[in-house]
Amino acid sequence: MRKIYFLPLLFLIITACSKKSDPEPDVTLDSPTLDLKYNATHQFALTKGTTVVTPSTYTWKSSDTLVGKISKDGNFTARKIGETTITATADGKTFQSKITISPTSTLAAEPVTDWGATNTQIKAKEKRTLLSETTETIFFKGENTKIAASGYILESGKLTSSALLLTTTQAVATEALTFYQERYPDYGTLDSSVVFINDARTFGVLVGVDTDLGLYAIYSPYDPNGRLTTASVADRLKRFKIGRKL
Repeated sequence: MRKIYFLPLLFLIITACSKKSDPEPDVTLDSPTLDLKYNATHQFALTKGTTVVTPSTYTWKSSDTLVGKISKDGNFTARKIGETTITATADGKTFQSKITISPTSTLAAEPVTDWGATNTQIKAKEKRTLLSETTETIFFKGENTKIAASGYILESGKLTSSALLLTTTQAVATEALTFYQERYPDYGTLDSSVVFINDARTFGVLVGVDTDLGLYAIYSPYDPNGRLTTASVADRLKRFKIGRKL
């Protein structure tokens, strides 16, 4: 009789021990990798089994805030083309997501911006077909119907400015702004033109329209004193226009 009562009791003990030893579910991150476009957003989600974990209980960090920023509640905003790694940390646990910001527009290959380069060095780097060359200017044929030409200005045989001369249509103008915004998000304006600065602060790009030259994107060495003026822009436009007529 003792055995009859003992067996059910043993079963209950084993069952209770089994329940206590069930492992606790792991916390998981919804997206270990992401491919986004410029200016897109993504709200990261954390779950523990079937339970939603509040993102703000973790500390969030972007390895490259120029590429994208993330808020304290795990909301990521893409800023420019590139890659960044998002890290979420709490209670000794770390989760990561590798994010790639890919281009919406591949309008053109950007011109050479190695200031001080010689015409030989420029031609070695340019992949477009040579159109014309003087001691002061070099022009290459555009690689597609949206680009009329790429051009270079040299002073004393050294590169001082480069440009993309674009087909002057509203569609190309709109795409050009997107092309530069997703590469150089920090920009301003000068008169009716838009000015972009690269992250390394080695050059600025002036995008605008000229009556004779048409739609242009002129690249010049970055001046930390911000001396880009209407007069200096006019001088660059004049040089490119003279070169195009030769």
